[in-house]
Amino acid sequence: MAFDAAVATARIDTTGVVDATVPGFGVPDACYVFTTGGAGDGVVQTNASHGFGFMCAQGQRGMGIRMQTGVSTSNCSTGVSIDSIIAMPNNNATDYIKEGTGEFITDGVRFNITRANASPLVISVMLIKGVTNSAIGDIRILPPLTTNLGFQPDFAMVAWGRTADFLSAPSYLSGAEAGMSWGAAVLQPNGSTISQTYGFYQIDGDTQFKNSTNARLGFRIGVRLSKNTTTANALLTAEFIPTGITWTGTGGLGSAFAYMALKFDGGVADLGFNTFGAGVSYPTREGYSPRAVTLQHTAQQTGFQIVTGAGTGNNVWHFDSRGTQRTNCFYNKDSVVTTVTGHVYFDTPMKGINGDGVVDTIAGTPSFSPTEWVVPSVQSVSTRSWGALTFSRLTPLGPENVYRGSNQVDAIYRGGQEVTAMYRGSTKIY
Repeated sequence: MAFDAAVATARIDTTGVVDATVPGFGVPDACYVFTTGGAGDGVVQTNASHGFGFMCAQGQRGMGIRMQTGVSTSNCSTGVSIDSIIAMPNNNATDYIKEGTGEFITDGVRFNITRANASPLVISVMLIKGVTNSAIGDIRILPPLTTNLGFQPDFAMVAWGRTADFLSAPSYLSGAEAGMSWGAAVLQPNGSTISQTYGFYQIDGDTQFKNSTNARLGFRIGVRLSKNTTTANALLTAEFIPTGITWTGTGGLGSAFAYMALKFDGGVADLGFNTFGAGVSYPTREGYSPRAVTLQHTAQQTGFQIVTGAGTGNNVWHFDSRGTQRTNCFYNKDSVVTTVTGHVYFDTPMKGINGDGVVDTIAGTPSFSPTEWVVPSVQSVSTRSWGALTFSRLTPLGPENVYRGSNQVDAIYRGGQEVTAMYRGSTKIY
């Protein structure tokens, strides 16, 4: 199966079946999802919802955080699940506003929603196919720890929910804090592993929203955050080895991380980091063409930074070479007597919101070529940066870019027969 990646979108209003598909994609092998609330494109709503999950042939994990607006004592919660990819709690952690499992279907993912209230939930799905090996599981930090997968991953993701524990099966709700993080690691051509992670935190029960924290940490795949501190509660590092993953970190046991690890056939994942401003181009690895991208906005300007007391406007952009584009946003304002928090989504153009829920970032539509993808000039009143997670596939070769020495060939023959196709594994390269 040739490697590919694409962005699908869907909206959940009630219980039942909801499909997120991309025509012609085929059956995915893996996916990850970001969720927020939202009544319509660009319609800002109160009571922030933000979730993350992933799924492969070996299982699925989901998590979410929820924060209530307009109250004098902050009210927020976290939920996680080891058997549902959608797990969005209500404000006080007594139930889920949305919960459901995922299954792979032709061209996408089917979400089977078993619990839901009237609050809409908007989903952005990164579909991935061309996976030869996959694994999913949960770990506590007790470094060093080696997880034997039976293969060396090309890509892995982790998720964490504050005080909500993936090892408390099958699901867990916490009304103590709203905290989450997600991170990714990729295998480099030289055999090394690089990572990035992003985290958000809000304490429950304060007389103000005055303990919000957000972080971007380079060279870490996971982070556990605590209230009102620039010191991480725990840090997690991943190193891909021929038989699996070696995890190291700090911070003791605590609540667990969930992980998904993938081995690709004819595909790669890459991580990048840049600052808003002039347009930026991201060349892909030689011989590969970009297919889809997730951009995570961050207020951090360095490779390891945790900021408190500023509130946050969190924007996650997803787009692909087919022209699909979606932004999932949530925000909360720090140090205010009456809580201010909410969410919104945008389909086009590429936009972002600040901690007040006001649009303050606008960019043109990203573009793709066979060798790179480009973010146009980005205008923002805030000082921001982004981390980029790119999926690319091996570029098929044709006579127009096959050479013998310095001479371009017109055709390739074997014996007296012209070769019309060549494969590397199951991936067509000519």
